[in-house]
Amino acid sequence: MSHATRSLSRTFVLLDKRLNAVPSKADLGRMVTTGKVRDISFSKSQDADAIGTNLTAAFPSLAGKDLARYVQFFTVF
Repeated sequence: MSHATRSLSRTFVLLDKRLNAVPSKADLGRMVTTGKVRDISFSKSQDADAIGTNLTAAFPSLAGKDLARYVQFFTVF
């Protein structure tokens, strides 16, 4: 049974370039060791600016960039 919570935790992957396929297990392992994969939690009531702040805190290289241009969301089941 699943209960609604007030916060969400999602895994974000910082990619250097656009990929046409899911990264291989080896590539994903390299991304994890280099700090390009982070689990980020945010509340359901946070607005886009607050979520952007969480993202830039986790990935400092995104600071000062237009996140609407650089961030894409994918649903993985």
